[in-house]
This record gives sequence, structure tokens and C-alpha cells, in this order.
Amino acid sequence: RFSQSCERIVANIDCPNVKKLIECQNHPRVTTFSLKTRDADYFGELRGSSFACFCRGKELFEVSLKSRGTHFVYDAMCASAVALSEGVSSVTVATALSDASGVSRRLEFVRKTDTGAHIFEDYAHHPTEIRATLDALWETGYRKICCVFQPHTFSRTRYVFEGKYDIFDGCESIYILPTYAARESFDASADSRELAKKCGAVYAPSLPELCRSLKASQYDCIVFMGAGDIGCFKKYF
Repeated sequence: RFSQSCERIVANIDCPNVKKLIECQNHPRVTTFSLKTRDADYFGELRGSSFACFCRGKELFEVSLKSRGTHFVYDAMCASAVALSEGVSSVTVATALSDASGVSRRLEFVRKTDTGAHIFEDYAHHPTEIRATLDALWETGYRKICCVFQPHTFSRTRYVFEGKYDIFDGCESIYILPTYAARESFDASADSRELAKKCGAVYAPSLPELCRSLKASQYDCIVFMGAGDIGCFKKYF
């Protein structure tokens, strides 16, 4: 119903649900983009640290983003499809993407430890976001990845993570901090101790103590993810 009220739909047809939606809508103004299907109105071709944008087989531009990860390329392709379909020049689009600094706390580089580990911070607290962040680190070349995660609220932990306990696969070490309760009361069924067991992670009851132990660790990178108390980790490094 919402899409029918819109003048234009810009759709990522690599998402099966989105593709199914637009196929049954018969909307008069649909612009599609994709990283997998060249038949889309705008196709993005990954080229190592950059990507090229095509329209009907013609390459419009190639650009490198300051933000790492395929999920950011999807964001860039969506922005490109919107701008280009509204008449913005490809030169302007490419320049804007190249200059975009990205959003803070989205795979943001913090510093390097004395042992050489790169420390990143990311706001991800949903399984899809967590997996995208870890995939981006893997694509960048990191292999010994340590992930520190703090779940946000008991209710979200209960229904969002159900059955998605493999999202940390590929990490050398996983530490899960106490659930950030926010407005909620304690719920043992959604406590981070249980999530740690199901994910094959280590429950870490104290952020300061964990940070002290990680200072001398031999990882390629350490990524702190989630909302709440985890934003305080910087003062312990």
C-alpha cells in the first residue's frame, strides 16, 4: 500500500522479497539496481576496493568508497540510482560518493594497539548488520578477528537472534557482554549468557576487564559492536 502511494520506487532486486513485491505491484515508475543482475536499470560491478556503475551496459563511473563492505556499496548504488534517475550527472554522483566520509560508529577505525591489532567500532546490534560488518572485515583482508558484542534489550535479543547463532562464524574469538537492559527488567530467558552459549562465545561480565586482557592480544583486528555500554570501550585502551 505504501509503495502504491509513491511517485517512484527505487528497488534493490537482489533482495528476493523486494523483487517479489515490485513484480506483483505493476507500479508505473520503478528504478532497479543490483550487484548481481546486469538487467537492472543500474548495475554495480565490484572491482576490488572500488565499484563501477553501469546503465544499460554503459559504464557511467568507477569510484572507491571510504566505507568498507559490500553493504555500503549497496547503499551507494541506491543513492546513485536515485540521483541518476532524477537527472543528476554521473560526474557529480561519482564525486559525491568519493568524498562521502561515511557515518560514525559504522565500521569506524579507532586506533591500533601496541601489538598491531586494528580496533574498530560498529553500531550493529541486529544479526544482519553484525554479519555484514564481519563480512566487510573479512573482505578487507583480516583473518584473526576478535568480536566483542553487547546485546541491546532482552526483548530484542529474544526474537531477533532466534535461530541466527551462526552470525559470528569466522571470528577467532567472540566475547558477549551483559545485555544492555535500557528500559527493560531482567529476563533470564534472553540473558546474554544464554546467547553466548548458543553462539559458541565467551560471556564477559566486565567491559574494563575484557579490554585490559585484549590490549596484549595477537589479533588482526578487534571490533566492538552494539549499543549501550560498549560505546565506553575507548577509555580502556
